[in-house]
Amino acid sequence: MPVTSLRPRWSYRPLQVAYSGASSAGCSKNAIVPFLKRSALERPVPVRRTACTASFSRPRLLPRCVRPFPHRTTGPAPRPHPIIINPRNSGGRLIAGTRIDLEITLMGRAIARLVEILAAFQACSGRSIGQEGASPSPIAFTEAQPLAYRPLAVPHSSQAWRIAWKTPLQVPFRPDRSTISFERLLSSMISKTRMCCYYHQDQALDVDYYALRDKARSVVIEHEDLHLVKAFYRSSRHGESVNLSGLVGSVTCRSSGTIAPFIPFLQFASACHCGKKGIYGMGEMTIEDLDPTPSVRRTVTGSVHFSKPCFPRCLPSDQLALMIDSLPRAWELIRKKGARGGIDQVAVDDFALKADQHLSHLKGLLTGHRYCPEAQVIFHIPKNVRETREIRLLTVADKVVQQAFRLALEPCIDARFHDFSYGYRPGRGIRRAIHRLRHELSLHGPYAISVDIDDFFDTLDHSTLLEIARSAGMEDEVLRILEMWISIGGIARRTYWKDHTEGISQGSVVSPLLANMYLHPFDQFTVDEGMTMVRYADDWVAVAQTIEACEEILAKISAYLGQALHMTINPPSPPLHFQEQGVEFLGTWIRGDWIAMAPAKLAKKRAFLKELVRGDAPLEEKLHILRDKVGHWRRYYRNLLSPAPAEEMDFLLIETLKQLITNTDKAERKAITPLPLFRDHDQAELLRIQKTILSAPRIQAPPAGTPVTAKTAVKRVRRSTKRALDLQGEIVIDRPGVVLGKTQKKITLRFKGEKIHEAPIRGLRQILIMSRGVSISSDLIRLAAQRNIAIDYIDYNGRPYARLTTPSFPRQETGRCQLAAYTNGRGACLIRKLVLGKVNNQFALLKYFNKYRKNQEAFSQAFATAATRLESIIKTMKSEPISELNAEQARSAAWESQAAISYWQVIRQMSIGFEGRERKGAQDKVNVMLNYGYGILYGRLWWGITLAGLHPTISYLHQGRRDDPTLVYDLIEEFRAPVVDRTVFALCSKKALINVSDQGILDKDSRLRLSEAVLKRLHTVVDFRGQEKTLMGIIVHQARAVARFLRQEAGDYVPFSAKW
Repeated sequence: MPVTSLRPRWSYRPLQVAYSGASSAGCSKNAIVPFLKRSALERPVPVRRTACTASFSRPRLLPRCVRPFPHRTTGPAPRPHPIIINPRNSGGRLIAGTRIDLEITLMGRAIARLVEILAAFQACSGRSIGQEGASPSPIAFTEAQPLAYRPLAVPHSSQAWRIAWKTPLQVPFRPDRSTISFERLLSSMISKTRMCCYYHQDQALDVDYYALRDKARSVVIEHEDLHLVKAFYRSSRHGESVNLSGLVGSVTCRSSGTIAPFIPFLQFASACHCGKKGIYGMGEMTIEDLDPTPSVRRTVTGSVHFSKPCFPRCLPSDQLALMIDSLPRAWELIRKKGARGGIDQVAVDDFALKADQHLSHLKGLLTGHRYCPEAQVIFHIPKNVRETREIRLLTVADKVVQQAFRLALEPCIDARFHDFSYGYRPGRGIRRAIHRLRHELSLHGPYAISVDIDDFFDTLDHSTLLEIARSAGMEDEVLRILEMWISIGGIARRTYWKDHTEGISQGSVVSPLLANMYLHPFDQFTVDEGMTMVRYADDWVAVAQTIEACEEILAKISAYLGQALHMTINPPSPPLHFQEQGVEFLGTWIRGDWIAMAPAKLAKKRAFLKELVRGDAPLEEKLHILRDKVGHWRRYYRNLLSPAPAEEMDFLLIETLKQLITNTDKAERKAITPLPLFRDHDQAELLRIQKTILSAPRIQAPPAGTPVTAKTAVKRVRRSTKRALDLQGEIVIDRPGVVLGKTQKKITLRFKGEKIHEAPIRGLRQILIMSRGVSISSDLIRLAAQRNIAIDYIDYNGRPYARLTTPSFPRQETGRCQLAAYTNGRGACLIRKLVLGKVNNQFALLKYFNKYRKNQEAFSQAFATAATRLESIIKTMKSEPISELNAEQARSAAWESQAAISYWQVIRQMSIGFEGRERKGAQDKVNVMLNYGYGILYGRLWWGITLAGLHPTISYLHQGRRDDPTLVYDLIEEFRAPVVDRTVFALCSKKALINVSDQGILDKDSRLRLSEAVLKRLHTVVDFRGQEKTLMGIIVHQARAVARFLRQEAGDYVPFSAKW
């Protein structure tokens, strides 16, 4: 439930209840509230009574989970009551005849039951209040009047406000602390709002808790007037005392931003009370605006004069003393980091030998105002292909002093930074910045501008930085030390001196802190202008609701950075982002809840992997480089990316490993462990991946000097990637005893109770079961029916014997057209086209094999003879007119038989152990493999026919037994040669290990090897009529083309012609 929709959900209803007790002693006002709650309100408004025992690592409520707490609790979770009863009269005890006004606040579903609640109050008339045995104190219900909605009397632009508590506030608070933080107060408000939304609105509160907490940290409690009030209420029903102690008073808050992000929660807390025990009237609060100056928006142009950059005065008066006291701790941090030495060639280990003497010397220099840093060592590292980045090395002593400077002053300075400033700040890293941007896009989007400052660290203006530091209250001596740090020169290339007139050293301990100080005036400018922004160092993204607003923001910021801070920005490319298309920030691409790697970053990583494969280094060295690189990628991206982009990175790494171990011996291949993968995997998954990588075939290297164009290389990569992705949608089961089941988003395979494999449901298209004793859960069968996932069963001979399909039937119109094709000539035309496609593809396959066997005389002669016959048959089939159905069946069958004779005669000369085609009872290896491969292909054709809406038993070329899927036998003819024949003959030519028993059955490994080869061939990408399609996609396309042809939606059916 969005935060912005909270306000209209809550309603106020006052009720006036008259007390007319007969007892002269009267009763306590505190007794009325629990009495009414217990007697009248609990019954008409039921609340949920179940609880969830799960625990959450983040304070975020999930749908259908009752307990809205991020921590563990025992027993049922506490539930907020949907009704708040607040006595509006002041005073303690009530005497007989006294009238008391009760303000009743209803929330969520309780609002719709107002009539029942009023009736319950009427039913309370005449009942007594008080302890048992005391004099009766009856009450009488008088009237109820509606109370108008009271919006919060604080404008959204306010930067200062006061919160006052009339009744005790119960929040976690330590009396020994001087102040209570606004973050703690806001957390209490969010927690109660979140619970009420869930229990009484049936919706989870959709809010970025971390982003709000970051904003709350920027709110400073300027004045606090809180005192602890101790009170207890004796509950006669429970027989125990209820602690009503809490804080009473007020706090004054001031924010560098505005109150706008906190308005919904402050509004709710002012209506339904803050903290615990709100049903007893505790935590009643009011809010008062203390910022009388409304926000003024200014139009910035090139001629506007900006105020001088400054920083809020925040530094203590004893800065140098704090630095001196921090020297020992600073040395420990430098020592643990193991930093390199500088120009004096004193390393950390050398400094440690006489650490006490060095620290005492530094203390004397700082105390006597005689400290001066040493020169720096300057060198360059590559920034990108065309640019380098300058790095400066400091001596260990200078690093210790700079670390002491940071320890002494950073807490005061960091507290003044804005909450949208990230980078180089404790606890505000990349992950927090990206989630903050997602939050801002959801509230203030959908447009954004992503910009960075050009050469920020190298062009930072020294005089401006010193003025900003002086405005923060930096002492003269500390300011002198800072000026020396930023202006000291160094030795470049060990040969010449280089002055440092602008910029700050990258590699310096204080550079990150100084960079954020320098950009703080820029942050304040965006706040004053009402802009929404997230900044990480010199990279920032501004968010707006219109394109014009984005353009205005860019113009204003460019003018301010140029005139006030002497900076320029890199032209944004692209200049504008739309939330639905994605926003690039810090190397990621953000689109809603989906976070992927930025396209440019992903392209660099692909290029690195390709260059690594092409390199001449030994395999062990390549694997070392890859592990080191993947480690850096994991540390940066692992907790950022969504599951799909992370899986894509793993796929790239697996393919890289396959290419690295190609043409290496078994001893070298063992070096791939541990696998350098992007995601975390369990042991079973790692073993499966390792097996996949080690089973990669040896690839014949192309002949030296063979040119490969860039277009061809890209085409190969694209096709291999598509095939690999399509293969992920296939599951092949070849082991008895496997149980297939379904989890939330994955399909699991278990053997003897242990999980052996799991695959994502998304993208799954086919399940092929080649073994007996395999079980499938009903949940998985239902999922397969809903998503059109084919489940096929084939026996050891490759014959399909079962198929699980949905109880849906082909379209009646298509079925009638299939029957009408027997008489309208379209059935006969289809017969001719199917046979012509089969002969064409057989001829194309022979041409393909002849291309690589021109030096084999027997094969060449057989091919020449067969080519003449096949060309003649094809020419005749194209020229002869089409007869009626029965005659066309006979003629086409004759042409098919003649072509098959020529085709198999050429195959016999391939020296693969093939003597002739046998269908039933085959014993030789080639025929057994062909029959098994055709069985796999039958299931794919059947699936394509089902998707096309065709009836599988209405056919034209083949006539089988009753209920046989003979249309599958018709359409398979086009695909036998390019799919199965080519795969089987290639395996036999490569002398793949295929074992056949005496009964003509392939063994388990052979079946698995053949099925994998056929599936790879089915998902191979080929050129198809100007497009790139897999053979599986072509099968579906041709089945739909047949359906369109029979329904007379297409003029002619064009058979599939394979390329050779």
